[in-house]
Amino acid sequence: GAVYLDGGYESARQLILRLFREKIDSVLAAGEFYDFKTELQEKTQLLYATIPEYRTVKQEGEEHNKTFTVEVFINGRKLGTGFGKSKKKAETNAAKKALGELRSAAGEALI
Repeated sequence: GAVYLDGGYESARQLILRLFREKIDSVLAAGEFYDFKTELQEKTQLLYATIPEYRTVKQEGEEHNKTFTVEVFINGRKLGTGFGKSKKKAETNAAKKALGELRSAAGEALI
C-alpha cells in the first residue's frame, strides 16, 4: 500500500511483478489457473442439456491431512475420478479427467 501511495499505480505494479514474477510464471506454466469444472459444466450443458454431478466417494486420513476421492457423473455415467487434499481439488481433478473422456470420444486432443 505504501508503494502505491508513494509512487502510484505503475510503481506498485512493477514491484508486484518483480516480487512475484517467478510464482506467476510457474502458475501459468502449470496451467493451475485453468477452470476445468466450468469448462465441463459448459460442455455438458451444451451437449447433454444437463450439469455434472460430483459425488465424494471416499475420505481418508487424519482430520488435518485428509485425502478425498470424487467421481463425476453425466447423465448417470461416471466420466472421471479425482483425488485431492480438498474436495474442491478432487472435483477439479475429476472434471479434468471427464473432459479428457469427452474429448477422446469426440476425437479432440486434451488441452
